[in-house]
Amino acid sequence: MHIKFASNARYYVLHKTIGINIQPDQRNCRYYVGEDVIINGRIRNVSKVLCKTWQKESETGSNIIDTTLEKNLETKKDIGEYILTIKNCIESDSGTYFILAACINDMEVQSNKIQLNVVKESPEVITSYVPEAVYDTTVVYKATIRSFINDTFTLWKKGEKNIDITKPKYKGSSNVGNCPVLCINNVSKKDEGVYSIHVRNKWGKTTFDYERLIVTGKEPVVSLKLSDQSQSVAHGNTIILQAKIKSYPAPSRIRWTRMMNVNKEEIIEAKGRFSIDVSDLKCPKLTIEDLEFSDNGCYIITVTNDFGIVSAYIDIETDASQMIFISGPVVVSTAGVIKFQTHTKYFIYNSSEEIKTQTFEIVDVGEDDSAGYQLSLDGLKSNQINTIVGDSKKFSTETQGNYFRYVALLSVCVDALRKAYDNLPDTFEEKINKFKGRCDRLQGNSKLKELLSRNVLIFILFICLTVQPLGENSRNYTFFASLSITFRKFTSRSTVLQDEHLPASSCLNKNKPSSSKDLDVTLMCAIIRNLNYIAKPTNGWGKEPQKSDITMADDVERIRQYRNSLCHDTSTEMETDVFNNRALELIWAIRRLSKNDLKLTEDVCDAMNKIFTKGETMEKLIVELRTIKKKVIKWQYVWITGRIIYYSAITIPPANKV
Repeated sequence: MHIKFASNARYYVLHKTIGINIQPDQRNCRYYVGEDVIINGRIRNVSKVLCKTWQKESETGSNIIDTTLEKNLETKKDIGEYILTIKNCIESDSGTYFILAACINDMEVQSNKIQLNVVKESPEVITSYVPEAVYDTTVVYKATIRSFINDTFTLWKKGEKNIDITKPKYKGSSNVGNCPVLCINNVSKKDEGVYSIHVRNKWGKTTFDYERLIVTGKEPVVSLKLSDQSQSVAHGNTIILQAKIKSYPAPSRIRWTRMMNVNKEEIIEAKGRFSIDVSDLKCPKLTIEDLEFSDNGCYIITVTNDFGIVSAYIDIETDASQMIFISGPVVVSTAGVIKFQTHTKYFIYNSSEEIKTQTFEIVDVGEDDSAGYQLSLDGLKSNQINTIVGDSKKFSTETQGNYFRYVALLSVCVDALRKAYDNLPDTFEEKINKFKGRCDRLQGNSKLKELLSRNVLIFILFICLTVQPLGENSRNYTFFASLSITFRKFTSRSTVLQDEHLPASSCLNKNKPSSSKDLDVTLMCAIIRNLNYIAKPTNGWGKEPQKSDITMADDVERIRQYRNSLCHDTSTEMETDVFNNRALELIWAIRRLSKNDLKLTEDVCDAMNKIFTKGETMEKLIVELRTIKKKVIKWQYVWITGRIIYYSAITIPPANKV
């Protein structure tokens, strides 16, 4: 501001009351030839101004701008507000501009000065700023182009790729004129990136401007549960896993998997017993028909949208207690009979209840009767027995198949007994030490001395044998390496075995037992009985329990009896009626002792459904079983007033066989 004044006092008054300011529409005061220059002026306290003029400085001084000409047009916007428009500017319009006002008291007031620069340079383009865009909305970029030649070429790009604005995605876009527009419809995460506009004028001079687009949204919200239409998680049932998904945008991918263990994840596909319904993306479903124990695991649904990946899971564990069992043959000759059997009282834990047997027979069967058979009762389903009908020489006979499955089932019984043994009071070491001490004290017992007078060779040693699952090599287990073997000879009518005939070295295990896995049925039964962890069986020790006898001691004795009878029987065949009765009794013994352990229940299903193929492997298995039986008969034990000792089989009366 420039003021002429007569005295300091007058200058002070005018400085406080009058102020003039001018501002061009382009902040950098830079204009292209052919554009209109707009300068806004404002005078404060205009009533003290007598007149004013727009001025332009030149080499010779200041020149008044004639605002009556069409070239330089002044308009009044409001009181004290004025606009000077310099139309179709040329390079000579460059210079310094200001307002000079004549005020009362013969004073002059001058505004600030602005330096205009009119050029013929590269085009200038400015793109409007767009904040974070919401998913599925339309984003509009507006550009303003300033150029010496208005005839310009405009191109929109995303990154380094040209945008075809004729596509529906960019409907509403334009690249014509000085105000081109880019419309991006239904934006998604993949539309994020850098968008730029490139401008080239007639003379080949180019420029560009850019903006980065960020699209906002939310990752999915997912939950997973059993559907209300699902049956219970029991063997043979159909279950439906239903997810609820809140996702905006809609999911781009839905995947079902099952975690088998920590390091193994299995992708679930829609085939077989599994079906997947994604017709409603908000509620996808996974249906599993005829549920099996092998279906157990952690089921996971993973939902992906443009903003994240979220998973939900549910643990599925088939309730083994909600299952019934049937027994029957896996191989039957043509024109034979398929005999199935189950207990009508399939959940018996009260010994006062009577267990009855229900049978189902298919007579005069043909090859068309080869199928999987299953019992459905009160909404529950049994294990499935796959039965093959035919006289093919490929498979074992019906009785051989029964026998081998019975051996496999007894192996599961041993695992169930170990679980029950581990759940008894005292640690493993405490049980062993207590039993060792009890055996040591027996040597002074009068009844024991009476027995020893029979002049037999006594082993204070526990020689144990277990039948392994079919297909594995049978192994002999011997224990208590820390116990010494005591050999005692007595005069007798019986032939005395010499030391060299005693397989002492083969009876000892180099390592001391550390868990129940190192013990077999013989030794576990002896410890359970002699240390009085449980009450006696219903009919007493050494006697075969009835079907209705279901205490823990009854099941221990039942397994011991059936296992011993198998070992002492030289046959490798078993009739279906016998197999069905014994198998069902053992199955419920397994379930009670293991408290319906899922793994053992699955092992039972596998054992009941094994089919054996004739050939070298099967013949070898039969030879191994016969060899095992000979070893078992060689070493036996008797139960004496609740105590157990081992001695040579040659003096054991048949009535005392175990």
